[in-house]
Amino acid sequence: MLGPITRRISDHSTEKDFCFTFYCDICGNTWESVPLKGSLEAGHSCSAEAKTLIWQSEHDAAYERANREAVKHFNRCPVCKRFVCDDCFLILPDQDICIECAKKRKGDGCK
Repeated sequence: MLGPITRRISDHSTEKDFCFTFYCDICGNTWESVPLKGSLEAGHSCSAEAKTLIWQSEHDAAYERANREAVKHFNRCPVCKRFVCDDCFLILPDQDICIECAKKRKGDGCK
């Protein structure tokens, strides 16, 4: 299983559905995945162990899907490799970078 693309993530999954929030690595702006329904319903006739295995498998799949979708909502800085929101990402003539790397670059005497 892939690690989360952002450094911080919240898991809001329940017994019935799966949902995750990803946070910008700089400012904390969020993107929340669309909740996905699980297949287990109340009164499902399998054992508790089987239900746990099914839930875990579905949770892992939902997490992978949310993680892949989150990549579309964040920008990866080519310098520091952080995933940041549009507000924290600068599109410059010579290189697109996050605002933190831009500040460091400006402080180094570069424009």
